[in-house]
Amino acid sequence: MIVDREHRERELTEDSTRLEKHLAEIGNIGRRQGSNGVTRLALSEEDGKARDQLIQWMGELNLTISIDPIGNIFGVRKGSKPHLKPIIMGSHLDTVIDAGIYDGAYGVLGALEVISRLCDENITTRHPLGLGCFTNEEGVRFHPDMMGSLVKTGGYPYRKLTGRKTITVSLLKKPFKR
Repeated sequence: MIVDREHRERELTEDSTRLEKHLAEIGNIGRRQGSNGVTRLALSEEDGKARDQLIQWMGELNLTISIDPIGNIFGVRKGSKPHLKPIIMGSHLDTVIDAGIYDGAYGVLGALEVISRLCDENITTRHPLGLGCFTNEEGVRFHPDMMGSLVKTGGYPYRKLTGRKTITVSLLKKPFKR
């Protein structure tokens, strides 16, 4: 239930067809022959394709898109009070090996659907509203797990990551279209 500018309560539901289409499209990225699962290890080619698709969808909604140094992607929709901090929803698109299609992706694409529905109905929120797609939350390819959210919240220093053999600044930037 939402309250509009005239203080009327309105029910706002998802466009389940669009959400299912987005989930299926992302769910096909990293699907391996002979496997029921999906594999999109962090910063792999498959992860990059899924993130590029997300960036395209965010662009279609005219979100302000940013990518931080660790590769976290943010898309923010303006609110009526731009000085307020944005409310961010989301999760991650990297997976474990042979994951289900909903792991992480549902949080990211659910957030995209919330913003899409607000755009469909021309509803402006007070706070800017956005989605976040965090890097290497599963931790299969790189340690620690939850890397993107840890760096974003200050729980792990970015400089500790880029000195490792497996993670370089160029690797962090490689999978994303700019």
